[in-house]
Amino acid sequence: MTHIYYLPEETVISEYQEKLQQFTALLDAFQSAPRRIREEVSDLISIYLEVEDD
Repeated sequence: MTHIYYLPEETVISEYQEKLQQFTALLDAFQSAPRRIREEVSDLISIYLEVEDD
């Protein structure tokens, strides 16, 4: 018999909020970066997504 363990809702919410804060901080840094850096990061993300699709 398989037992399924569910995390307490508070744990899931706090982990989600932490990830959201990290993403927001990254987005803020990305928006304030010079255009050249933004373009390079966009290129790297595109390459990563292409690799993930393969």
